[in-house]
Amino acid sequence: INGGVTLEGTTLEGRTYGVYTRLSGNTDYPDSQDFNGNTSNGARLSLNDNTIIGLVGVQIQSDDDFEDEDAIGRIDIINGATFKNSVYANLIEINSGGRVEFSGTESGTEVSGADESGGLTDTTIDLNGNAVELVLGTGVTVRGDIVKSEDSINSTVDFLGAATVTGDLGVSSGSGDATLDEVIVRGDVSNPVVINGSLATDLLTYEANNRMRVDGDVLLNVNTSSESSQNRVNFQDNDGTLEVGGNLVGVEGKNAVTTTQANTGTVTMLGDNTAGGEAQSITGNIGTDTFAISTLNVGGDGALASTTTVDGDVFAQNVVLDNNG
Repeated sequence: INGGVTLEGTTLEGRTYGVYTRLSGNTDYPDSQDFNGNTSNGARLSLNDNTIIGLVGVQIQSDDDFEDEDAIGRIDIINGATFKNSVYANLIEINSGGRVEFSGTESGTEVSGADESGGLTDTTIDLNGNAVELVLGTGVTVRGDIVKSEDSINSTVDFLGAATVTGDLGVSSGSGDATLDEVIVRGDVSNPVVINGSLATDLLTYEANNRMRVDGDVLLNVNTSSESSQNRVNFQDNDGTLEVGGNLVGVEGKNAVTTTQANTGTVTMLGDNTAGGEAQSITGNIGTDTFAISTLNVGGDGALASTTTVDGDVFAQNVVLDNNG
């Protein structure tokens, strides 16, 4: 698609389609067409600062009804792009800096792969080594990983509200380490952000009283190459919550969690329901002697318990042990 073009799409039977295929069934469409979803030699969509309003990577019937997901093999993006609806592609390569937005919709927005039968599968959004501003709107689910080239330290991921990443966020696509420069959490506590894998970022910033759950590790320790490295979670003056299913890995001797207003911010080491609780660890200081966080929970709600080792100082108004109901 030519640079800067907005693809308005076609509205059929109440749905708006941007990039799609058709099944056969009448004289107007005598032959079925579908995308080859192979990431190496399948269908490829190249974007350059484009906006696509409708669905991407789906198939419709000859009578204009929705049929199934029909994933594009690969989407290549330079100079940014905006997607206003669900996107089905088995690989999304972001090949330059710029702003890439997946906007949320009231019914939810999928960014996913799909197999030949239309079943949803994992995709990969690869930021490569570029300084990308990736924006995920309220209601977006990324089914898969968002990765970076090994040894790269840049890019921002901005969560505007409730969103889910079913894999890892910000980790390396290779054998070396990588990290995002910043992850921003907005919205409110009723619209949590969920990362089912691990999160790698130099700075996790709360711009609202929202909740983020990371089922894997929170890796704040990758960027130690410069004096400007943050290596921390910053609640600022917001009473947000960070729930961690793995380890909270900061830098020894540095503040791993900070706030700019005393008695704000909660860290919960979720643990699990095994006897004695899951073994977890925190590296770095929690809060400061000037601005203590609100609460450190060791163990999550219900039957969850944790055995957490802290390598650092803890400044918290409340430390709740085995918070299992």
